[in-house]
Amino acid sequence: MNSRSSIPIRVGFVLAALLSMGVITPAFAEEVSPVALQAGEGDLLGAVATYREQYDPATTRGLVALRQLAIQVLRLGLRLSDPHERNVVAEVLGRWGDPVALWVLDDAVHSKEPMLRRTAADALGELATPGAVAVLRRLYYTDAEGRRLALSGLRRTGDKTALLCYLDAVASPDPSLRDQGIGGLGELRTPTILPSLRTFLKKEKDPLFALNIARALAAAGDKAGLAYLKTKLTDKQEQVRDAAAGLLGTLDDPSVIPLLRRALTADPSVIVRTTAAASLIHFKDPSGLPCVQEAFDDIDFRIRLAAAISLSRMDYATAKPLVIKALNSEDPLVRTNAFKVVGENTDRDMTAPVTEAIGRETDRYAKSQALWALGQIGDSETIPFLVGLLADEPEEVRHSSAEALVMISDRLLQKSDK
Repeated sequence: MNSRSSIPIRVGFVLAALLSMGVITPAFAEEVSPVALQAGEGDLLGAVATYREQYDPATTRGLVALRQLAIQVLRLGLRLSDPHERNVVAEVLGRWGDPVALWVLDDAVHSKEPMLRRTAADALGELATPGAVAVLRRLYYTDAEGRRLALSGLRRTGDKTALLCYLDAVASPDPSLRDQGIGGLGELRTPTILPSLRTFLKKEKDPLFALNIARALAAAGDKAGLAYLKTKLTDKQEQVRDAAAGLLGTLDDPSVIPLLRRALTADPSVIVRTTAAASLIHFKDPSGLPCVQEAFDDIDFRIRLAAAISLSRMDYATAKPLVIKALNSEDPLVRTNAFKVVGENTDRDMTAPVTEAIGRETDRYAKSQALWALGQIGDSETIPFLVGLLADEPEEVRHSSAEALVMISDRLLQKSDK
């Protein structure tokens, strides 16, 4: 653990940190809540008890104290957590303007431990602030692995200043870098690079890499790219057909619907049929619902996982019956993706089912994702439940509960200001 993250928090430091993050407004600057100080000193059980005894979350004072408490639970995680979890916590705090977050992630992304670098790069990509983008761009010019991690993170940010990194990667002899570079260029949808992409597509011999080039062209509105993807739905290789069906489901051109329906009904591969079904749901076509539902219970782990991941690119209203089923899947990865989609779509009608699912969830990572979703959709009625999870839980659950409480208290405070 880095020595600077182990420095004890003092009262003045807590106040300065809370002010810098906007945890407390000037009106409350003269009173840092006892629960924030208590949590900052590591006494989480005592802080939770103090909050329950002395504060009412239905009041502005209670919401401010709740937000302070949750933030301090997260800041404590920067000092005491597993290094990988510390990266996750830093990303959460960074979204609320904590300057320490970038320092933690910048340090971790240059670690000698590969997986620690990976989680830090992912966190920087999710953070997507100008500072996070700057760290990732610097990382690109370090070493081979740094370039791969930087590109992965930069693609998450969608930042257009990454253009030069993508162009450099496309010229690399490393296939993985070229693939990331092409993907990044396509996601930027910059018309000026279309001629270069067309040239790449004509020269490319790897069919899967060519599909990504075609997708980049199609995403930017190029008809040649879309036509290429359509032709690959009948390729001899299962992997190529599956990739084409999935990539078509990331676009918004309804002309592909008949082709996807044909793949759903006629392709000999269950993997391709499942991918085509998911892509049809992206276009609000419910004909693929039974196929994806079967995939959630398939004995093949690859098929279950592919179906679960595809939830994020489906039309949510059409896919909602699948999402509800997925919440009760025996596979924690399926449940995790279902929770993620509920939160991303801010479906407040799912507050009760998600809360119930959290109560019976046995996988700590699925539970953590569910708590994040509850933060997206929950209201004042969910606060007591979440407060109860701030102590005596695995750290992933504790931090996700704290994040959820910050999100909910933010929303409620904003409503009270109107």
